[in-house]
Amino acid sequence: MSLNIYDYFSKQDMYNMISKFLYEVIDENIPYVSYALNKPLPAIYSDKNCEQSSTVKMMTHSDLKYIKSKLITMTDAEMFSKTKLQELLSYIKIDRWKSIITSHYSRYWITYEDLLEEKFIVWKTIKLDCYELYEEEDYLELDILMDGAYDEFFESVSYELYYYKILKQLENTL
Repeated sequence: MSLNIYDYFSKQDMYNMISKFLYEVIDENIPYVSYALNKPLPAIYSDKNCEQSSTVKMMTHSDLKYIKSKLITMTDAEMFSKTKLQELLSYIKIDRWKSIITSHYSRYWITYEDLLEEKFIVWKTIKLDCYELYEEEDYLELDILMDGAYDEFFESVSYELYYYKILKQLENTL
């Protein structure tokens, strides 16, 4: 059976939901920016002598404007198949990290992009559980279609609306 995601909800409803989630991420989280530490940390999770690491500081207006200037000048090749909105969200961190076991790194600072994706996955899982899909293939197909609509959202919206929302969040925070 071939499913159409828009039999379940409209494209605009889907985009509105993702946009709502992004607004929640911005409203609920103070933006931070990461920077490299001057000294490598002693190796904790690897057999290397030391690990490169970073820390975060609360983002300033100038930090956000610098990110915007980078976005304006970035080429498609530099964005690694991401949109400018995805790049913006990946630059903005929160003051929470998770451990990773990657050569020379021990901390991964959580980004706005991570938080948005997490909200989307939770929503998608709840939605999929609500539909009475009798075939496993239908469930998987709808899951893939929802992920595709999520990706289409980033291709169809400008980063600037969310940039200004983050800028306003900074003004309220400082």
